[in-house]
Amino acid sequence: MGLSITHGIIKSYGGAITVDSTLGQGTTFHVYLPVIHEGVEEVDESKEAPRGEGRILFVDDEEVLIQMGHDLLEQLGYTVTAQRSSLEALNPFLTLVVSFLQICVPIFLSIQIKSICCIFL
Repeated sequence: MGLSITHGIIKSYGGAITVDSTLGQGTTFHVYLPVIHEGVEEVDESKEAPRGEGRILFVDDEEVLIQMGHDLLEQLGYTVTAQRSSLEALNPFLTLVVSFLQICVPIFLSIQIKSICCIFL
C-alpha cells in the first residue's frame, strides 16, 4: 500500500501518522489511532464472503498484489484478467469495447433507420 493511501485510511479513523528518518539508520513510522470507548460490534466470522460473477480487469504494478488480487477475486467467483501496467490492460479492454460496438452499432442504426422511415411514411 502506498503511504498516501495509508495516511488517508488512518486519517479517516481520526488518527495520525508521523515519520522519523535518519540517513543510514532507517525510517520509523508511528501510527496513532483513537481509543474506542463504546462497545465494539461483534463480527460473525462464520459468514462467507459475498460471492459474485462476471469479469474483472485487475491492474497493479506489483506482482505480489496482482497474484493476491487475482486469487482472491477468483475465489469469490469472478473471472479475472490481471495485468502489470495500464498499457497492457488497455488491449483486452479495447477488444471488449470493439466487440460491444460491433454488436450494438448495427442494432442502433437499424432502430434509427426504422424510426426515420416511420416518420416519412
